[in-house]
Amino acid sequence: MAQEEGRSHLRLIGNLEGVSLSLDGGQAIDLLGDNAQIAESGTLWEVLPGRHLVELFRDGRSILRRDLYVGRGQALELAVPR
Repeated sequence: MAQEEGRSHLRLIGNLEGVSLSLDGGQAIDLLGDNAQIAESGTLWEVLPGRHLVELFRDGRSILRRDLYVGRGQALELAVPR
């Protein structure tokens, strides 16, 4: 899947079963839901360029929390912990 020019994404690599994502303290969203773009190279989640607080949950338990900067047109890769 080609990334659209100028759009920024988080690329999540690993087992996403039971995993949800919270962006900037917002409500956690199922990563295998309707808004995900699933590709061979990982699941893409579109974000606005800039600084973001990203937290991943598996079955309601926090498994990753990072403060990240995503540049314009960048796909920043995150490995999903087991």
